Amino acid sequence: MPTTALMYLLQAAILLSALDSHMRTARYRYPWGWVSVSFNPQKVERPELDRWMQLSPQLSAYNDLGSLMDIRRCLPKDKQYVDCEALPLKLNNVDVNIRKIESLKTSLDTQRVPDGLKGVQTYLSKLQAFSLWRAQQQREYLRTHNISALSVKFEDLNPGQSCSGILQEISDSSQQEHLARLVTVDWANCVWNLESKRIGPYPRQEWEAFLKAHELTEIVKEEVPED
Repeated sequence: MPTTALMYLLQAAILLSALDSHMRTARYRYPWGWVSVSFNPQKVERPELDRWMQLSPQLSAYNDLGSLMDIRRCLPKDKQYVDCEALPLKLNNVDVNIRKIESLKTSLDTQRVPDGLKGVQTYLSKLQAFSLWRAQQQREYLRTHNISALSVKFEDLNPGQSCSGILQEISDSSQQEHLARLVTVDWANCVWNLESKRIGPYPRQEWEAFLKAHELTEIVKEEVPED
């Protein structure tokens, strides 16, 4: 091999080695596994990466940004909640969840993200806007027992028409336990099925394009939780 060619190969190897020496790995756990991301700290600072990763498909599904909060949520160790085992649902606990959804929505709307992440940010913000509307209508019904609260439109979503069968069941029900399930499960699922068709799935292509543009390599490792 000519000396010049050998020199170029050595220089390339040294350059690659130098680049590799700058790479770091950030690891993020979630209930079903972990996500590791290789990044260059000279291009992306770790705190910034941490904020971006909260919007990822896996992590956002478990940090509430990418999921719908159930108004029945009650965490005994969270002092904001009271009497988690009590039935019927306590409006205090519903209000705690509504405030949490409002906080999620605000955090998404005010977070500054690169242009490549704005589509993901917008999607998650729309998701939380729907979540907030759904929780507020459920609360209004639980407070007043007025079925019109569950018929209120959300943008072009019309539960009064599309979920009329469930609304009729709610109107006809006299058993509190059955009524609670109809409102918190059946009606909640009905309006979400409508909204999910309208809003579509998480924009994974935009997320993957963002990772590529910022030279980030993501590895998702799913694990079966131990019993």
